[in-house]
Amino acid sequence: MMGQASRFLVKLIKKVASNKRVEFPFTYLNDMQATLQAKNQARTVEDFLNLDILDRALQARACNLINSTMTDYNASTASNKIKDNDLFYQAKYNMTKAHFKYL
Repeated sequence: MMGQASRFLVKLIKKVASNKRVEFPFTYLNDMQATLQAKNQARTVEDFLNLDILDRALQARACNLINSTMTDYNASTASNKIKDNDLFYQAKYNMTKAHFKYL
């Protein structure tokens, strides 16, 4: 099941990379670069209890893992089978898990 979710997430990322929009609940992928460039907004204990800031933090975590995994994945010269089943299996699992935690 996690493998299917990972492949679907990669499909969505490729769709966003080709300047197409994805629909809810995946809309955070449309603004991934802006999320990656955002600064920490939490300064006080009350800020850490603010659901909007926590939502942005989970979104930033998912975007960061997605971006780093897919950058390394696309830069690798190994075959897709080796990349999927050996080299990037754990990274794709962590990326997908972070995506689920955000959703």
